[in-house]
Amino acid sequence: AGVDFIQYRAKLVERFSNPYIKDTLERLAQDGSQKFFATLGEALVKHFKGQSRAKFDVLAVAFAAFLRCCATEPGEADPRAAKYDEAMVAPAPPMELVDPKLVTLSPLATAALDAVVDEHLAAQSLDVDAADDARRKGEEATGAFLAVVFGKGVEDFGELKLAVYGHFCTVAFTGMRQCLAAYRTEQLLKIKAEIAQTYAVLRELQRQEILLTPPEEANNTTIALTS
Repeated sequence: AGVDFIQYRAKLVERFSNPYIKDTLERLAQDGSQKFFATLGEALVKHFKGQSRAKFDVLAVAFAAFLRCCATEPGEADPRAAKYDEAMVAPAPPMELVDPKLVTLSPLATAALDAVVDEHLAAQSLDVDAADDARRKGEEATGAFLAVVFGKGVEDFGELKLAVYGHFCTVAFTGMRQCLAAYRTEQLLKIKAEIAQTYAVLRELQRQEILLTPPEEANNTTIALTS
């Protein structure tokens, strides 16, 4: 019969509304690179590579969030700080990330974030070449970041790299909560549009079925499915 998703959602809301649950985002985010690799490393290469972006886009959102958490923001004395302020970069979540690969991942994530800022400022000043160069650097840093997490099998997974960097740009300027809310709304609108299209096709097929069905077999039509 499958999962009753309405009941499942209600159970999740009930569980995480419990004030006695002591789990934290910091603990759940620990060892993120290992968790991503263990659960998705093989699937990315053997299943999602070559698929349309819609098949793995939600994963790209999660990877973009992890990329943002690994990036280091400039301190007040850092010359990068002025650019970050000018670009109005949204602050990262206030958590201390613990990951065995953080020493390698952090410089790559920071390079990607610097590129996002440079691309944004170049676009504002209408410097197309500088914006394109910054985007290329950001995409390269994102690809290198993904390769550290998932291994060399994703190095030629260009669509994943572009998807992650695109969501990363959104996270950088809107923050994670707003990015996730916007993504949810966008996906919900797409799903509703697909449902409407599906029902339109079903209604047309049923119309044809009715026209082709002899009167004595009228009770055997599938009209009840979408009427």
